[in-house]
Amino acid sequence: MWKMFSQKVWMHSGNLMPRTVKRIVNVQKNSGKLQHLDVGLSCLIATSSMKERANRKLVAFEDGGLHNPSALLFNADWGSGQAQEVSKRFYYPFLSNIKKPENEEDIAFMSVLELGALIKSKQITSEKLTRIFLKRLKRYNPVLEAVVTYTEELAYKQAREADELLAQGKYLGPLHGIPYGLKDIISVPQYKTTWGSTTFKDQVLNTEAWVYKRLKSAGAVLVAKLVSGSLAYDDIWFGGRTRNPWNIEEFSTGSSAGPAACTSAGMVPFAIGSETAGSISYPASRCGVTALRPTFGTVGRTGVMSISESLDKLGPFCRNAADCTIVLDAIRGKDPDDLSSRDIPFGDPFSVDITKLTVGYLEDAEMEVVQVLASKGVNMVPFKLNYTVDSVQGILNFTMDVEMLTHFDVWQRSGKDDDYEAQEQWPTELRRARIISAVDYLQAQRARGKLIREVKDSFTVDAFIGNATDWEKVCLGNLVGLPVTVIPTGFKTIPNPPEGGTRRRTAIPTGIYAPPNHDHIALALSMAYQSATDHHKQRPPIDDLGPNDTIPNPPPAAIPPRCNDLKCEMAAPAAGGQWYRGKVKAVPSGDSLVVTALSALKAGPPRDKTVTLSSIIAPRQARRGGMDEPFAWDSREFLRKLCIGKEVTFRVDYAVASIGREFGTVILDDKNVAMLVVAEGWAKVKEQGSQKGEASPFLAELLRVEEQAKQQGLGRWSKVILFPYFLRPL
Repeated sequence: MWKMFSQKVWMHSGNLMPRTVKRIVNVQKNSGKLQHLDVGLSCLIATSSMKERANRKLVAFEDGGLHNPSALLFNADWGSGQAQEVSKRFYYPFLSNIKKPENEEDIAFMSVLELGALIKSKQITSEKLTRIFLKRLKRYNPVLEAVVTYTEELAYKQAREADELLAQGKYLGPLHGIPYGLKDIISVPQYKTTWGSTTFKDQVLNTEAWVYKRLKSAGAVLVAKLVSGSLAYDDIWFGGRTRNPWNIEEFSTGSSAGPAACTSAGMVPFAIGSETAGSISYPASRCGVTALRPTFGTVGRTGVMSISESLDKLGPFCRNAADCTIVLDAIRGKDPDDLSSRDIPFGDPFSVDITKLTVGYLEDAEMEVVQVLASKGVNMVPFKLNYTVDSVQGILNFTMDVEMLTHFDVWQRSGKDDDYEAQEQWPTELRRARIISAVDYLQAQRARGKLIREVKDSFTVDAFIGNATDWEKVCLGNLVGLPVTVIPTGFKTIPNPPEGGTRRRTAIPTGIYAPPNHDHIALALSMAYQSATDHHKQRPPIDDLGPNDTIPNPPPAAIPPRCNDLKCEMAAPAAGGQWYRGKVKAVPSGDSLVVTALSALKAGPPRDKTVTLSSIIAPRQARRGGMDEPFAWDSREFLRKLCIGKEVTFRVDYAVASIGREFGTVILDDKNVAMLVVAEGWAKVKEQGSQKGEASPFLAELLRVEEQAKQQGLGRWSKVILFPYFLRPL
């Protein structure tokens, strides 16, 4: 009974209707394995299904999570036991000796504070400034693919209003008349809010997002809706794939791709993006800009597409940390329609005495930052964040995927996910999320609570410095609600530059992390570092790559071809045995990895690649209408925990063009990953006939290890059949 029923729910979970009882009876009769049905259990399922449908009809009638928020609220506040202070505005420094440059390029790369000084002193009008940035947006967008919609009519209207107010002696503050862009998950009336998705590309939401209202009241001028990866997942969207201005042959990564790329390229002075799990940190790091992921709850999310109500945050991309501070001050505060938002009483970042701070640095910290801050009187100490919860990434995946599914239930049930731009992203993750039980979701939240308590107890410094893109820290920071500033700390030559050199560069970022409600500490430290360095002032070589380098015109195809397994672009040949260094970005299945290349050991410019491990095959995960093979989830989890976020060496052994897949060897810490997977019983070795004439050079050893796993009953060779989580006997 258990085995049959678990298979049925695996196929139809979340879509059980009264007629399901008849279907289950038919399955029993056809299988011949069961002679009777547990009618009581079936009736209970049918009754629950009707209640579920009633609830769904009540609150899940539209996609995007714009209405009917959950009553379960996450609060990142650690609680000091002190009375709540009154939130005060920050005190801004005024730059009195700023002169307008003659060159529009120089104007475009001025900071918000500098542009604000030009407007306030009437050296330039907001309308003129708006024209400059709209021209740059239109000039560079064909290469970068970073803009969805130009809000030109609205921009000139807001710019003229700003100029008229100034003529009347009314100055609204440092954002008065400053152009900016919004990630296209943020709604603005009369303009499309596409969420980056083919399904919603013509959607107009006549709702003023709260963050847009705040910026409008501060006098800022909206010039464009900027690219969001489709449904806020990575940098692929319905119109292309956004590129990195510092190296236009690679992509900007992360769903806030447009805000990061446009800020980096001087197409806007600042932009607003969002993060659920890395979508501020990753694109800011890749594109070499300064960004702030604020404490959870700092910025209201009304009118913003929701992935996860307990993880989503809005934050600024800017030229420097001072600009981030100014923008934060304008957009923070209690949003009455966002139950998770709070009016957090931050200290003033411009007034923090950093000599009174003790700041830790992790083993992966950029030491230049440590040395600069130490020279400014900060007490710098080695630091390690200690916690015992070993499933941080799993907790984030459970939380994000389940909450995302609640917001796109109609979209997924109706089959519109078949039109999604990258099938191994949301479509696959949401199908898996549908089988996660309420019990398992809540247990994950209990584990999250334990993690928060342990991080709080371990956070014995005022802030710490560490890698901004380490996946474990990205997951932990988002689960706990930690603020982090991402700042550029240098640039290095790209791997495998063309002969004679190039001006294209790879940004070197770092993160400055603070406890919740202490964003001002991270911002103050970032401003102190940037006051002594000029990395944040560097300009990307968008149209000046050097005498031996050329701009692709048109750029190479942005979106990899659609197939059952997304094949990410990478310039390495499909065969030939070249070895590359990379970091594992994702694990789609128990025998495949998505690797972001770091540098090539031989010629060939690498970027993201999906590599299927040669000569082995893991249990298959379900496509639409099917069900997972036994142990499919467990094998993927083994490989994910083994490799995610870690550096590996890899090569392509051979390719099968008919299915668009490349098979390769991946080495982790001098160990063959395929060997490790087979040794634990989570994959089997392919028969020679299925190799298309190619095989891993380690085939003989793989077969030996496989036989040992069989004899020991490991992994998939175990006699135990694992039920879906919510059907396992207690």
